[in-house]
Amino acid sequence: MKFAYFIIGLFLFSSCSPSTYFRTPNEMQLILGTVLLKNGKELEGKINANIRSNKANKNYIKVTQSENSKSKEIQLSEISEVRIRNVVYVPKTITYGLFERPFTKLLKRITPAGNIIELYEDEKITTTTDLNNNIATSNSYTNYIYYVQFPNEDECLRADGKYFQPDFDDKVSSRVKDCSSLAKKIKNKEKDFYYPVIHSVDREINVWLNISSQYQKCKE
Repeated sequence: MKFAYFIIGLFLFSSCSPSTYFRTPNEMQLILGTVLLKNGKELEGKINANIRSNKANKNYIKVTQSENSKSKEIQLSEISEVRIRNVVYVPKTITYGLFERPFTKLLKRITPAGNIIELYEDEKITTTTDLNNNIATSNSYTNYIYYVQFPNEDECLRADGKYFQPDFDDKVSSRVKDCSSLAKKIKNKEKDFYYPVIHSVDREINVWLNISSQYQKCKE
């Protein structure tokens, strides 16, 4: 009988214990990582995040450094970067919705640290529910959106958005006119430095990596 009570108690305890999961860098629970603050301090521990565009008051993450310590609430504005599983996530401001409201969230850094022109990845997971023969089935799919940040600009710009398309050659070459060799490649629509309105995501990534790398060399 005591053994039965022990099993029941163990089940209740485990069912009440928080689970560990990583959905996106903006939606995770009890994930081991390191938070580097702008003041130079580093915090290592288990990270919780629930950052959503419709919850403006949730622009923070929580870090628990030990089993017996209370979690620390850290605003995204205080964070330089978050490192999880050898991947670096950086708080960046993007716009969303019809009225292009500014919103700060964690984006994955794609370009090397220190590059003047930076490329970031936003991972969005959408779940849909279908009903067939009164049986509900859920399906999730991941959508990756890429953002570019130019020097001296606070906002990251969507790589497939109005700031670059249409007329990518004109819009982007004017932004890097201080590097004439790069601007010429973009203006001439060279394949590795240009993409049209309809293009693959892989080409979009490669073009911006090339632009970032070339601009970096130009400024060194």
